[in-house]
Amino acid sequence: MNSDSNKNSSEFQAAFSAGAQKIHLFEVETDAGTIPVLASSSGSGGVNTHSFEKIINDHRDGPLRVKEVIVAHSVGSFLDYFNQHKNAHSVIFIDQLKDKAVGIIDYHHQDGTAKWTEHRVTYEFPQSDEWSAWIGNSGKRMDQEEFAYFIEQNETEIVEPDSSEMKQIATTLKASINVDFRSSTRLENGQVQMTYHETINGTAGVAGQLEIPEKIKLRLRPFKNGTPYEVDARFRYRINNGKLNMWYDLIKPALSFDDAINDIVASIEGEAGDTPVYLGRISD
Repeated sequence: MNSDSNKNSSEFQAAFSAGAQKIHLFEVETDAGTIPVLASSSGSGGVNTHSFEKIINDHRDGPLRVKEVIVAHSVGSFLDYFNQHKNAHSVIFIDQLKDKAVGIIDYHHQDGTAKWTEHRVTYEFPQSDEWSAWIGNSGKRMDQEEFAYFIEQNETEIVEPDSSEMKQIATTLKASINVDFRSSTRLENGQVQMTYHETINGTAGVAGQLEIPEKIKLRLRPFKNGTPYEVDARFRYRINNGKLNMWYDLIKPALSFDDAINDIVASIEGEAGDTPVYLGRISD
């Protein structure tokens, strides 16, 4: 409130103290105009105030200010909305720790004039399904059937070795579930060759071999609708009592994740024009 509102407040406080009246109607000057306020005695020496702002606003052609928080589903939509509504005082905050960008249209003025900061557009960097799948299963030991199923479901993200080789690995794993794995040998080409033996009706049966690469190369999008990045993974295995367990370990996936965030930051900075972009967190 300004000095006029303070004067009005003093007037109705004095009136109540003197017992001159129980109800007092006065006006408060604001940046948006004059707002009538009704003051009444609380019965215990205090004062209750009632603003007519909501009643008045219901009969206006439009609200006095925009109070809206838009949740964008892509960087492009975030920038489109922000650039459409921004003014000379608008700013963007990017919280790299929580993977979130907040564009505040009605931000405080540089001369110190406070604003409501209630007109916002946000973008929470959503992780892609493939990123979540590969990150979530990294280091998880699986039996043959589980591992074969995982490879089949996620083979489109594997770029080395090619899809035909990965399909062959998955097929062999599913076909050799009820066999005894005997040994493994590392080959000159970097692959690991595992020998297994199948027993049929208690007699010697079919012997076979399975070759798996030491490393695979993935192409993953950390964020939905985002840019893919290459991530390497190492194949791991253990043979226990003839049973094979397999898994993979992603190699420094955090580096690709950080690259993805930095690219989003660069994209926002490049498309925001003269708007200040701060790396930090703003309260909700």
